[in-house]
Amino acid sequence: MKKQFIMASLSTALLFGAVSSAGIGYAASTSQGFTDIENSFAKEAIQELVEAGILTGVNGSQFDPKGELTRAQFVTIMVKAMGLKVDTTKATSTTFKDVTGWAAPYIDAAFEAGIIKGTGAGMFSPNGTLTREAAAVVLVNSLKYQGKLEETNAELTFKDSDDISSWARDSVAIALKYGLIKGNPDGTFNPKGFANREQAAVMGKNFLVSAEAIQQATPTPVATSSPTPTPSVSPTPSPTPTPFIPTGPTITPTPTPESTPTATPTATPTATPTATPTATPTATPAAPTFNVNPELTLMDGGGLLLTFSMAEDLDLDQANSNVEIKYFTKDANGQRIAISNTKTSGPLVKNKEWAGYLASTELPAQNYSKGTANNANYSNQIPANAKLGTIVKKGFHSNGDMDYVEIDWDLPNTYVAVVSVTNAAGKTVTKEASVTVEPAAPTFNVDPALTLMEGGGLLLTFSMTDELNLDDSNSNVEIKYFTLDSNGEPQPITNTKTSDPLVKNKEWAGYLASTETPGLNYSKGTDINSNYINQIPANAKLGTIVKKGFHAPNNDMDYVEIDWDLPNTYVAVVIVTNAAGKTVTKEASVTVEPAAPTFNVDPALTLMEGGGLLLTFSMTDELNLDDSKSNVEIKYFTLDSNGEPQPITNTKTSNPLVKNKEWAGYLASTETPGLNYSKGTDINSNYINQIPANAKLGTIVKKGFHAPNNDMDYVEIDWDLPNTYVAVVIVTNAAGKTVTKEASVTVDPPA
Repeated sequence: MKKQFIMASLSTALLFGAVSSAGIGYAASTSQGFTDIENSFAKEAIQELVEAGILTGVNGSQFDPKGELTRAQFVTIMVKAMGLKVDTTKATSTTFKDVTGWAAPYIDAAFEAGIIKGTGAGMFSPNGTLTREAAAVVLVNSLKYQGKLEETNAELTFKDSDDISSWARDSVAIALKYGLIKGNPDGTFNPKGFANREQAAVMGKNFLVSAEAIQQATPTPVATSSPTPTPSVSPTPSPTPTPFIPTGPTITPTPTPESTPTATPTATPTATPTATPTATPTATPAAPTFNVNPELTLMDGGGLLLTFSMAEDLDLDQANSNVEIKYFTKDANGQRIAISNTKTSGPLVKNKEWAGYLASTELPAQNYSKGTANNANYSNQIPANAKLGTIVKKGFHSNGDMDYVEIDWDLPNTYVAVVSVTNAAGKTVTKEASVTVEPAAPTFNVDPALTLMEGGGLLLTFSMTDELNLDDSNSNVEIKYFTLDSNGEPQPITNTKTSDPLVKNKEWAGYLASTETPGLNYSKGTDINSNYINQIPANAKLGTIVKKGFHAPNNDMDYVEIDWDLPNTYVAVVIVTNAAGKTVTKEASVTVEPAAPTFNVDPALTLMEGGGLLLTFSMTDELNLDDSKSNVEIKYFTLDSNGEPQPITNTKTSNPLVKNKEWAGYLASTETPGLNYSKGTDINSNYINQIPANAKLGTIVKKGFHAPNNDMDYVEIDWDLPNTYVAVVIVTNAAGKTVTKEASVTVDPPA
């Protein structure tokens, strides 16, 4: 049997049925018994699919058309509908980090089949409420699993098309093409809106039509049979194929002498319709309304208090009557995540099965709802305008009957309570309230200060107005160190012990020291038996040091290799996180500007007797050419007719003439004959790399000056011709600081 056929048949049986937290549907219902779909736009679709056994209600009299589905429930339904292989022994997803329990095997199966993807960072958000754009993606992927779909380049024309996520746009377009979805009457699609059960019914009906169309695109060969005549006065044309609905009532063909055992069933002729008396319209009961909008507040010490009232009285003894309350948090994307009931492992949902769950906020000890235990102490009759409240807080009742949540109320979060009130007539009104918890942020008493220590090293000092207990899992003081590159971009300083960026945090024992009390250090690090302290009092003045050799002789601080004399900008970023997970970040910086090398006098350039250039100069700073950055570079130019410098050519290399420390002995003392500086590339040279301060230096450019070895024959210049010669001297010290000076001489031949 083809996959397409299996898909169509299974999907009709299971698609969009009511599911519990374990994805199991309620017993089948008949649409005639539903009291809450009279005004639903999906009434016809609901009735058709329920009568065919495709959809079910939440109980015998209610369909809950506005009810929402979680992502896990929806995927579970689709996996079962598609008949995918599922390992039901799996309790933890191998694909998503946040999926455990009953849904894990179904979600993994859907992922492997390409039906779903996660919400990012290895997460699926199984308890998140299903959005309309996400439903479109799952439906289209399910159709693709059956067979090849026709792609579409149609432009989405909804007023809010720009709000459709990029990952869903193609699927929404295909879903529109195949009639799976439609927009809203106001021209919007509402992609981030939640898909509810009545919308699912319409999508389910549309899905059946599309599934059959794809099935017919690649028809399965069937045995042919002689047509069965239909007993009718007029001949009945060949039957039009009907969408396959396996769970509906089987139509028995009318037997005729000509029929064969393999004949295709033909629908029983429909009798001539008899006029049906028009039923007297029944007035639709008014919906229950809230006297005021519900309010959700955070209780002192943690916990949620929901308060609300209704303008109508409500008798919970009536089958339809109910007050249902669902609780959610919101994830980083604003998606709702159902709060778990730790006693049942399902979503936290309160309803009239909970004895006394609604309390009067005006009359002490007055609670409503007898619950399933028919508790006589409580009342099922809620009077109109009664002010009601219900609490979610572990430990609120000493007997532990309210210990159904595990929540750290200090952590930042947004909590949502959705209240659905249904009256005896089955009319439902839903309202919601939310509260956001923003714990106070830790603050710095003053901005942190970063200073360069005498002899090199960084000292960071700061304080906080809040106390901080590093025993709390969230609490931390993290310090990251950087230098700034030539573009001003931060580059992490390397921890030479680990080869990773240098980052200090509470895993470092004693890394924060008191600047007021000698010997007092904070942070036990990973050693719980440490002599250091994890409780940092408010306004404590703290300091931490980066300096090789600071802790001699144990050298536990030798985690940097930095030449503090080099020019640099150092940055320390301090990130303080309190017990509630609230973070504040501050930074401090210090710039090192080493003194620049200077010339004692401006360099002088003279024309030598017989031709050639003599450059003389001196520096007030000593210079060690063994340092990688230290150098004395000399460039030579002539000036053209426009006064622009043109490099003099080194005839040995055909490149511009540039002298530097790679030239052995290129700098000579003008005071001490035979004393030359720069070993060049020969470390065994007799020349010297240490140039003392104020040494008087000279260097010559003249062909034939070193006869007979001619090592200075690197220019071909007629010194008698008129010209202006320029020498540019660039001195760089060990810190990389550079000073540039120049000198020139002009040759004017006799007229």
